[in-house]
Amino acid sequence: MQQSGKNTFLIFLSLMLIFFSSAVAQKRPTVGVALSGGSAKGIAHIGVLKVLEEINMPIDYVTGTSMGSIVGGLYSVGYTAAELESIVTEIDWPAIFAEETSRDVLTLEQKKRDARYTFNLALENWGISIPAGIVAGHKVTQLLTRLTLPVQHLDSFSQYPIPFACVATDIATGEAVVIKDGSLAEAMRASMAIPSAFTPVERDGKLLVDGLLVRNFPVQDARSLGADIVIGVDVGAELYEAEELTNLFTMLDQVLNLQMIGSTELERDMTDFLLIPELGDLGFADFTKTAEFIAKGEEIARSMLPELKALADSLNNLDPWQRAPRPATPQKFKISEIAFEGLTSVSEKLMIAQFPYVLPATLAVEDIEQFVDQVYRNQVFERVNYRLENAEGGEGARLIIHAIERSQSLLQLGARYNSRNDAALLVNTTFFNLFKDASTLSMDLRLGSNLQFDGQYFMKFGLVPAMGLNARLNYTQDYLDIFEGNNRLARFDLDYTFFDLFLGSNFSSNLLMGGGVRAEYVESDRNIGPRSLPDRIDRAIVPYVTLGIDTWNHSLFPTSGLFAQILSEFTNENINSSGNFSRHLVDVQAAIPLPSGFTALPAVYFGTTFGDSLPPHYRFTLGGAGTPMTRLGRELNFMGLRAQSRTGQSVQMAQLGLQWEFMSRRYAQVVVNLGRTMEEWQVSKDFDDYAKGAGLILGIDTPIGPAEFIAHANKDDFYTYLNIGYKF
Repeated sequence: MQQSGKNTFLIFLSLMLIFFSSAVAQKRPTVGVALSGGSAKGIAHIGVLKVLEEINMPIDYVTGTSMGSIVGGLYSVGYTAAELESIVTEIDWPAIFAEETSRDVLTLEQKKRDARYTFNLALENWGISIPAGIVAGHKVTQLLTRLTLPVQHLDSFSQYPIPFACVATDIATGEAVVIKDGSLAEAMRASMAIPSAFTPVERDGKLLVDGLLVRNFPVQDARSLGADIVIGVDVGAELYEAEELTNLFTMLDQVLNLQMIGSTELERDMTDFLLIPELGDLGFADFTKTAEFIAKGEEIARSMLPELKALADSLNNLDPWQRAPRPATPQKFKISEIAFEGLTSVSEKLMIAQFPYVLPATLAVEDIEQFVDQVYRNQVFERVNYRLENAEGGEGARLIIHAIERSQSLLQLGARYNSRNDAALLVNTTFFNLFKDASTLSMDLRLGSNLQFDGQYFMKFGLVPAMGLNARLNYTQDYLDIFEGNNRLARFDLDYTFFDLFLGSNFSSNLLMGGGVRAEYVESDRNIGPRSLPDRIDRAIVPYVTLGIDTWNHSLFPTSGLFAQILSEFTNENINSSGNFSRHLVDVQAAIPLPSGFTALPAVYFGTTFGDSLPPHYRFTLGGAGTPMTRLGRELNFMGLRAQSRTGQSVQMAQLGLQWEFMSRRYAQVVVNLGRTMEEWQVSKDFDDYAKGAGLILGIDTPIGPAEFIAHANKDDFYTYLNIGYKF
């Protein structure tokens, strides 16, 4: 779309300027580019910029709102259109907007509890507090910070290779806020903070949200910066017809369009060249369709190519324009000081104690981001960002960590259905900084066929960053089946209570090492079975040591990494236990990436016990599929067997799986395994002594948890299993 009369006049004026320039020196008119908001539709701006680059259009100013602020801000820093296309194509948009925390920044204990909860709500003053936005934006801000590092040392946006300004809205007053200085990453984050979707950004005492509420098309702002000619690209305010309002996304898009249509019309009248890409069915949430958006932007620019090229040529004849390069980003930074901003409940001393380097230290960007993630994984902040300033005295840089504390408590909910145990609900309350800085009190209540309460308190010491204490109280109602061959002989109902104290590297991200003691009380009541199997009560004080490694990249469908655990525990009657026994196990599971979306999943498990008074719940069991290891790792999934259908004081199992991610977050696994249980440890050379089985798993990783269909069999039996939701 174009304004033909005005464009013709401008071209004529430009040609006249060229004609007289040989005799009289002329000052070249300045050009501003104004980029509107429109969420994913703003990706089309990149296509327009590609064409403007091709004809070497002088661009003296850039303004943007919402997604236009991100594209425009990065372009003003010095990124080319091709680089922007590569950036938006490579971003994992669902992961960024879902605020998924990478497992590599979680502690080992947090990884055990990862992928359990579907919904999170804040608790304040014993009531539920609805958050100001669904997405806090930690990942978005971190990405924008990295991309804007080349200009982080510049205070004013006017100092950029192309001067820049973006528009946000003061949510308290409804006024437009034009941002021209400070942190570019925070400015872009504020300009794109769609109310209720993203949390607001606080700046100079104001709460800022998306600029689309007041000025989605910032043409007047380009004029204010000094642009004589404005090229405007508007992807926002085209209203749908009634018959097109057929789903949630078009309805939300219409609401946003109605909000900004009035101001947009006024801004359009201020442009000299108006480009409105024809986006068709492409909507504001279609972030995965980057190529289509960019093509549409390029298409509208090429439809106006004669006029645009004539303008570019005339301006360059007056004063040849060459785009200033992007400032170089240092590969490493010499950090001489570190400071925190935004801490109210958390001690700065404790946070600094987690800094793993001795200052002054020369750090790469990856090192700084790793520390930011380490601070974030304390789980007491909703967003953590950083910036670099010149240190006092000019010696090195000052690293400032800006942290926004979250509510001091959370209510979290998880739900699942599986065809073995029916439906279950998990309710969690988590309290941060209770009794001690950077501590966490987490309490789970699982409701369903098996009741469980699990309370854990994690406390840091501060002397060694990873060292901490975990106190745990657990009560579980469960059952234990006893089989004779494939026939169930008996079922015992278990009331299992234990208190556990563990001292070790609770706050390490990959390695768990330490020891503890567990006091437990277990009542085993016969529900089904002969009277020869009596009820029993077992008491035990169980000291133990453990070593664990977890580098899996995903809790549900890992495609790389290693999980390993070594555990040894013992007890005897001299420490107030019902019997004398010890138990030892080794569990190793790997995810080895292969080409074309395939992953090899080998695993081995060995366990044995010693002693003549082993409680029933300490026996190893084999069987079932898709079952969470609720009994401290003793119940092992085994394709081809019913749950708990093999039991013994020792176990040997080997498994090999091949996983294929055939579509994004959609997986197929083929698994084969063999194993055996026995009363005394022995290695058999007879292959027939081992149970064998195979299975097929079809899974989808959804925002509310996995959906899995499992079919598994041995030579005689076939079983199917359905799971929907996180496993707990």
